[in-house]
Amino acid sequence: MIRKDLDEITAEDLATLCTSSRAEDERIEFKESFTGGADLSAMSESQRDRALDNVAREITAFLNAGGGDLIIGIREHEGLAAELLPLPQAVDAAERLRRSLPSRIEPSPRALRIRSIAADDRGSVDGYIVARADSSLQAPHRVARSNEFYIRRGTETLPMSIAEVHDLTLSVRTAAERIDDKLKSELSSVREFRANNRIFQGGGFQFRVVYVPLQPTQISLEGKTLAALTNAQPVFYRNGTETRNDVAFRRLGSNWRPVLRGKLLEDWIEGATDQRAGYASKRVHTDGTVVFDWFVRYIPEGDLNSVALHIEWYQGFLAEICRNLLKLRSSQPNLNPGIVGVAMRNEPHSGNLPHLLVGSSMFQEQYALPRLERVHQLPNFMIVEDEQVLSFFTQAQEDLFAIAGTTGEIASLMQLGS
Repeated sequence: MIRKDLDEITAEDLATLCTSSRAEDERIEFKESFTGGADLSAMSESQRDRALDNVAREITAFLNAGGGDLIIGIREHEGLAAELLPLPQAVDAAERLRRSLPSRIEPSPRALRIRSIAADDRGSVDGYIVARADSSLQAPHRVARSNEFYIRRGTETLPMSIAEVHDLTLSVRTAAERIDDKLKSELSSVREFRANNRIFQGGGFQFRVVYVPLQPTQISLEGKTLAALTNAQPVFYRNGTETRNDVAFRRLGSNWRPVLRGKLLEDWIEGATDQRAGYASKRVHTDGTVVFDWFVRYIPEGDLNSVALHIEWYQGFLAEICRNLLKLRSSQPNLNPGIVGVAMRNEPHSGNLPHLLVGSSMFQEQYALPRLERVHQLPNFMIVEDEQVLSFFTQAQEDLFAIAGTTGEIASLMQLGS
């Protein structure tokens, strides 16, 4: 597998595979063309079906193993990448694969992405195709038309035996249950208005984000791991303008303290039950689980700001989490891919219904936040590539607006054009 996000792979990267004679292995496969020719659009329907089924077979094998990249448009010699051979109408071929493969593989894979890469930077429609299959929690997969299961073994795509299909089914079920149990365990404390053995008194808003690696792993809790979680910048962009809001984590330093099989960084702003108080923490464990917490208390008597959650506070909290995850995934590749779980609780204070404040300080609009007495858990979010961290940042904002029954300006982590 090429060690780059799919959207960042260039024709130069593919050329480097050839000049360095990159070998095929259990995570990468080279094809100079489709079965039956290089141009899918020029094939008869039966030829195209055969070509697409053969692609489905290779993808199925990766899905049932540890994932991998199928690159079409590279000639191999004795298992080594040898020469770039651009496919005619590569953009059209990639679109055909995106439309066709979900129905040719059962169950239809969520962990599959396909991209065409132009042969040059002059707008050529010729180029190459990279189909990236990640390790799948839906496995085992099979080719629909043949009902055959395949798996990647070394440089070969091989049929799976009945015993192998059975073992993979149990293994995937165990992995899914492990992740589900971990998320439930970590998110359940929100139901009790609690984080890291600290119970929150009085009305307020609590938000918890949990990241769990898809595959079991072990990481060191020193050096680059803690640096990735400590040195984030809560920067985001609204209408192309850089904004910083570190209300949630601004008082966190770097004084990590040990907890059971992990380390914790936290800050608690004291306050009586009728005063503003806040809590923030980051916790990381040797199994790669990372937990982020934020709590802000509402003040029962006061101005509009006293019983409000400002959207910029929330956006700043999310921005720092996402930048932490981007750094952590870069420094610890074995944490990829992962699942993000989110839970929140909103508790009014003395009957005063809190509001979500949206807009600039001079022109703020307010929207009632409903009482979330137990816990409101958002759908889990799978992160495979860095671009999906950016998507999570967007989705978590949209979800809060939806809970408040409104829409609003969605901030982004990247400046337009960058």
